[in-house]
Amino acid sequence: MILVTGGAGYIGSHTCVELLNKGYDIVVVDDLSNSNAKALERVKLLTGREFPFYGMDVCDQTALDKVCKVHKPTCVIHFAAFKSVPESIAVPTKYYENNDVYHRNFESNGAARHKANCIFVIGNGIRRFQ
Repeated sequence: MILVTGGAGYIGSHTCVELLNKGYDIVVVDDLSNSNAKALERVKLLTGREFPFYGMDVCDQTALDKVCKVHKPTCVIHFAAFKSVPESIAVPTKYYENNDVYHRNFESNGAARHKANCIFVIGNGIRRFQ
């Protein structure tokens, strides 16, 4: 099972299509702040496969832990980062909390506790943790 955060976004939804077409099972978490649930419906139409979706903020550690306990992901692909340069200058705390604090929390707590391999994708930067 692969957990795809931000799976309703442009890159996330395309990744979901590829994963499902390759035979992987996925679970998607997305708060839909920069995306639309219609993208996930299109993923299901394109692949003919169903998958669980949780409309939630990835910074909600308690809720994310529940998703991990239920689905036991072996890998996490994280696309749920904010990416607007003008907004990051105007509201830097929002970006820090979402893009940095979440990564550290999940890397130190979530990934270790759930024994998942993690791939974090932010814009053109990719970090992998095991």
